Amino acid sequence: MSNDQWVHVGPDQPQRNAWPPAVQPVPPGYPTYAYGSAPTQGNRFGTGVVIGVVAGIAALVLGIVALVVGVGLYWNSNAPHSLGDDPQADRLYAECGDGEMAACDMLYEDSAFGSELEEFGATCGGRLQTWATGPCTELSF
Repeated sequence: MSNDQWVHVGPDQPQRNAWPPAVQPVPPGYPTYAYGSAPTQGNRFGTGVVIGVVAGIAALVLGIVALVVGVGLYWNSNAPHSLGDDPQADRLYAECGDGEMAACDMLYEDSAFGSELEEFGATCGGRLQTWATGPCTELSF
């Protein structure tokens, strides 16, 4: 055997009695991997966690914005805030104070958020120390 049997002739010339290349050429359009290793898919768990955290934070921020806007719109509504703002609210306040529990429920529902009228209706005309857990009409005094 002579030395020229194992020699590669050139890139554009066929090989004569030469060893096959260490790595087979990859056809165009196919991905290449080192030493024939299988492709890795990446850390799917980590990617999913990152996407989940980002989506959760986005949902939380949107929820907070919606709550702030909603409360702001509700607070700035035309609902009565105190006595003298609306004759109907004044009538409901008087009836609630006289023991008409349906008037207390209506006063609570029709008053502005956080107003003294809302609190008076929610405490069933001042008969409860804290807000009622249900309609005043369902409570017995």
